[in-house]
Amino acid sequence: MSDLPYLSLIASSRNDDHGGNTLYRTQIFIDSFLQQCEQHQLRAELILVEWNPPQDRSPLAEVIDWRHQNPWVDCRIITVPFERHILLRFARTLPLFQMIAKNVGIRRARGEFILATNIDILFSDELMALLAKKALRADRHYRCDRFDVDSQIPIDISLGEKLQYAKENLVRRNHRMHPPEIAALQARGAPLEDLIRAALNTSQFAVETETGVPTLTINSNAPALWLHTNGCGDFTLLHRDAWKKIRGYAEFEMFSLHLDSLGIATAHHAGIRETWFPPPAVCYHIEHALGSGLTQENQTPLFERIEQQGISWFDYDVIKPLLNEKQPFQFNTEKWGLRDIPLDETVCTCQGFRIQNVPSALQAAPYAAVTALHPELNTDRYFRNTLRHLSEHLQIQLRSRMQSKAAKIQMIRQILENINKEWGFKLQQFSQRILGRLGKVVRRLSSIRKVFQDRIAL
Repeated sequence: MSDLPYLSLIASSRNDDHGGNTLYRTQIFIDSFLQQCEQHQLRAELILVEWNPPQDRSPLAEVIDWRHQNPWVDCRIITVPFERHILLRFARTLPLFQMIAKNVGIRRARGEFILATNIDILFSDELMALLAKKALRADRHYRCDRFDVDSQIPIDISLGEKLQYAKENLVRRNHRMHPPEIAALQARGAPLEDLIRAALNTSQFAVETETGVPTLTINSNAPALWLHTNGCGDFTLLHRDAWKKIRGYAEFEMFSLHLDSLGIATAHHAGIRETWFPPPAVCYHIEHALGSGLTQENQTPLFERIEQQGISWFDYDVIKPLLNEKQPFQFNTEKWGLRDIPLDETVCTCQGFRIQNVPSALQAAPYAAVTALHPELNTDRYFRNTLRHLSEHLQIQLRSRMQSKAAKIQMIRQILENINKEWGFKLQQFSQRILGRLGKVVRRLSSIRKVFQDRIAL
């Protein structure tokens, strides 16, 4: 058995019951993967990134049952503490930044191939058998369909019974949405031969058989809109060098909607072609609470919840132009996945767990950057710049108004001065005329008085 794993499985979580029955779904996910790796003799590792653990609850390592851990799978939990989480925008209302958390695990994975998934996923035996053949290529990114299953899947039944339950209790099938001719065939449940024929007719797909079954690989010049983005956050598999090439998922500080689609579009534009495993090589998704994840039925509750919380997200209308781009693009700097921040790890085995704390001398600075998004793409930076520009605009308007008021006051003052000058002169002339007339009257009265005095004297 090789010491290094062939496959690293990455998922993020926290012990907060997000999505409803989180530990229940996580336990099924872990048990099934560990048992399947042993059954198919696939050397692997399981990495859970515990993001911002709740202070009032036990850590994941303590509440998960590790009885099925075996020599085929190494299990680690990497902890991103509250002190790092709180430095991100929306940290008070968004407790888990899923894609940044996955980047933490991807960067620290030891496997040759790295599969980013979620804690409510089961892999069909057909899919695990394909992975166990070790026929994956470094210049491909691999996708499969996601089948959603009833959330009441029993936890205390065998692996075979769980998978059989999933097959018999499907809620919906999330298949390829583009091109429309393939999407229509999948929606009707057409046989694989018809899908392959329709794909080849587009001249944008090739059939490959390295894994032992026919797979569809999209051409490098095909439109990114034709990529299988539906449910891609639950199964995106790349070689470790390919993940490094695209620098993981875009580390936007927002709700993670559509960031998984940007990830596979980035891989496509980087020349890492998509290969699709057809059913029955699928992953099963255990349904969660209404409003906690994106499905066709619960989009409205989800958007209402995050909008009420004031959290940003990318609409598909924002993502679509990026999918139409033909040039490679890269969202993160080389520091993606908290490269410069050492993190505590917990090694979990069937005998127990061992915590490996980062020595204090190696701790990163308290305010070291958590996200590695290129500065020009940082939405928080744009938000701050927008506020700054708005503030400057308001200050300019205020100064303009103040200057306008000052000009008006000066104009009024000038008018008053002019009035004072003009009417002051006129009032002076008027008063002089009045005084002149009064002087004449006084003199006339004086002469009359003298006449009366002379007559009285006689």
